[in-house]
Amino acid sequence: MITKLLHQLWNERKQNAWLFLELIVASLFLWFALDPLYTLICRRYIPSGFDATDTYMVEFAQYRPGDTKYKVDPELFNNSAIRECFTQAVNIIRSMPEVEYHTTAEYGAMANTYSYSSTTFTTDSIDYALQKSSFDEWLEYLKNKKQVSISYWRYIQTEGSNYPATFGIRDIHTGDYLKNDIAQYPNGVFLSESAAMQLFGTTDAKGKEFRYVYKDKLLRVAGVFKDIQMVQYDEPCPLMIMSNEVDDDMYVNSHNGTTVFLHIRLKKGVDKDDFEKRFREEIMPKLEIGNVYCSNITLHDNIRKKYSRRFGIDNMYRLYVGLSSFALFCAFLGLLSSFWIRTAERRADIGVMRSIGASRCKIVSQFAGEALLLATLAFIVAMPFVMHYLHVEGFADPIKQMSLFNKESSNPAYLHNQPLTHFATVTIVGYLFVAVVAVIGAVIPAWRATRIEPADALRE
Repeated sequence: MITKLLHQLWNERKQNAWLFLELIVASLFLWFALDPLYTLICRRYIPSGFDATDTYMVEFAQYRPGDTKYKVDPELFNNSAIRECFTQAVNIIRSMPEVEYHTTAEYGAMANTYSYSSTTFTTDSIDYALQKSSFDEWLEYLKNKKQVSISYWRYIQTEGSNYPATFGIRDIHTGDYLKNDIAQYPNGVFLSESAAMQLFGTTDAKGKEFRYVYKDKLLRVAGVFKDIQMVQYDEPCPLMIMSNEVDDDMYVNSHNGTTVFLHIRLKKGVDKDDFEKRFREEIMPKLEIGNVYCSNITLHDNIRKKYSRRFGIDNMYRLYVGLSSFALFCAFLGLLSSFWIRTAERRADIGVMRSIGASRCKIVSQFAGEALLLATLAFIVAMPFVMHYLHVEGFADPIKQMSLFNKESSNPAYLHNQPLTHFATVTIVGYLFVAVVAVIGAVIPAWRATRIEPADALRE
């Protein structure tokens, strides 16, 4: 059958030559249109690693000298008094029947805020490194040491607070909310699975120790959580969650009026509109204690949308999806019309075949086979050009160009970072697209032509 089809294509090589070249160009065009679309879709469905549904950020601030509501009271002008005012406000909020979990954390200590800190950690201590006396020992140490750059979020461990449950952060092994037992570990921290893998080569790292390079401070792993997508469409990067003691001056300060952030998660079934209305009308006035007051309450979903708009991530995603989709649409119309015209021009051949007794199904099968074979050969010829391009430029990843946290590393666990899987998927989808459109463009006009009387087809 294939030999017969090849013979037929060769007999009409002059007519098929331009179509063959067009198919090669279309195959290349189609592959490079599908490549970024595949990456975008893969990035779109990276697990977020957290659940901020029904979670709010409550902002607190301080009146400063010059504000009409500023209370000139020496007893309020110290850090401990400000912390006490803030603690009273937190207790009012946590006692609300709608609130299930709460935590105090930095503004950047949550996903989709486009704010983060990072530093370097190692499994070796600096004291150990300084013991290397010879040059060869130093070279061996530098060669084998595990030094990892890890982003980190910080929160304040206060009475009743539960950072993991507030943001829906789950244990990598059990799938339940990460146990809030960080205080039981001296200098305890939580690590993401990728951070644990880079430091220890395993996610079973609870109880293991590592060091903060610049301070040579020993930290102990209190738990390992699933990787968190810090920004939508971005790949998760190594992350550490650490706590600060309640007397730390990280947030409240008697001199600069720094904003404080309380995060709360509502119980299931609570109507968010009713809660926000009651909070603003009834609760916010009660939260003005000393020079501390509540300045705003924002749903975390709205924070994500706000910063996605500000940094253009959503628009960039829509732009590339739109461009790729438009390219696919153009390829579809071009291929369909080319095969449609090619088949329509052979109505006389179809009339001859009908006049000598060929059945409709046989005629349609022949035209479908020719189209499929022509498309297959053209796609095969196009692939070496694709592979050369990939060798020089690599796969497309448009969103990575805007990545804030993970510009350099690529996690091979994700499909778009697996070269063979990536190439095979895009190639198979591209080939099926070309083949299906070619067959449709040949079958429909061929079937319609077989319904015409042979004499009429021959006259045409």
